[in-house]
Amino acid sequence: ARSGGAIDEALAQAEEIGDLNLVVYRSDSLSGDELLELSDLLKQRLEPAVVIVGGSQDGKVSLIANVSSSVAERGIKANELISSIAPIVGGGGGGRGGPSWEAPKGGDLDDEIPF
Repeated sequence: ARSGGAIDEALAQAEEIGDLNLVVYRSDSLSGDELLELSDLLKQRLEPAVVIVGGSQDGKVSLIANVSSSVAERGIKANELISSIAPIVGGGGGGRGGPSWEAPKGGDLDDEIPF
């Protein structure tokens, strides 16, 4: 998948906050499925990790939050993260406790989320 080349870029943006790793990464060249794959790979490589990735293709925005199980056990949930971010681009967010994906209709990442 094309997400392979983005891994190094995203890893370079990782920040250590306390005892966990945070990655916020944007790629407009990856599809929603590829962003999901990328978030899974980053989560595994950076355990314990909080990963937020997004992109925009053909007017469609994809935002994905993903957390490692050890982070979820501390009460940090991917669906809650995406619920707080998605309204910025016109989405709602939510979903299950696993990786959470939002693709708001008519949303735009251009100036909304600085990543």
